[in-house]
Amino acid sequence: GEGDKRCQDLIVSQSNACLSYLGRRLGLWPREGDYIDLAYCETFLAEVMDLRNQMVAFAYRGDKSFEKTKEDGLALLRNVQNKNGSLQKFELWFERKDVRATAPFLLDYCTAPDFHLIEILSQYLVLLDWCGGQFGLLKTEFEQNFPKVNKYFVSFTQLPEMEAYFKSDLHAGTPFNNKGARWGSIPARDLKHGESFAFSKGQDYDWGKEEEQ
Repeated sequence: GEGDKRCQDLIVSQSNACLSYLGRRLGLWPREGDYIDLAYCETFLAEVMDLRNQMVAFAYRGDKSFEKTKEDGLALLRNVQNKNGSLQKFELWFERKDVRATAPFLLDYCTAPDFHLIEILSQYLVLLDWCGGQFGLLKTEFEQNFPKVNKYFVSFTQLPEMEAYFKSDLHAGTPFNNKGARWGSIPARDLKHGESFAFSKGQDYDWGKEEEQ
């Protein structure tokens, strides 16, 4: 139809606009007229963007040395986990909602903001792992302080529809950030405690390459 023809030439920019568009197109958005759930979805997208903007600022700005990157990473983790941070807001939301293993979503059904939140939580959990060292003390502390958020993340990633992706190279085999970032610019599968988690000049770049014809 005419709508499909228009979509062929459509370019959508800005993360939340892309997520909102895809949510509407793929049935991952509140039904028409449900203004309350729509307000929730728009709030979730904005709140997750706050988490993302803090992660982006950390990953792309500042001294690239291992020591300074870790210092700034720990500061970021303290900030997002404080009583006024975004993670606390989601924890309180899930306490109110009572996340169930059968429906591990922000609302009672899956919406586009779920994918945005799960993706950025993945980055923060890797940062917790990287900063916390081989004994995983920071990750354990996170699980204790944010049990509802942690349950949501674990339950969502174990959904049959999502499990294959999270076990695939599409998840752990590609970097969070581009090569210019001081953190997360190599795949998560290559993370090593006590070492830089950034791309180094001259390093083999074998992820995301097109297959040779």
